[in-house]
Amino acid sequence: MPMIVEEPAWLTVKETARRLGLHPLTVRRKIKAGELPALQLGGPKSPIRIFEDELASWLEEHRNSGEAA
Repeated sequence: MPMIVEEPAWLTVKETARRLGLHPLTVRRKIKAGELPALQLGGPKSPIRIFEDELASWLEEHRNSGEAA
C-alpha cells in the first residue's frame, strides 16, 4: 500500500499577517529579528515563506507569554 505524504503548507508574509492580526511589515520585522521562523529560498528579493505548522507552534509558545503581537 503506497504511503500518502502531505505537502507542507506554506504561507506568505501577507497570509501570516492576516492570521496573526498584524501588519505585514510587523511580520517581516519579527522574521528579520529571528523571532518568527521563516524561509527565504534564493536571493534577497526572493519571497519569504512561513511553514504553517511552525507558525502554529510559534503561536502556541507565545500565546501565554503575550509576545505574539
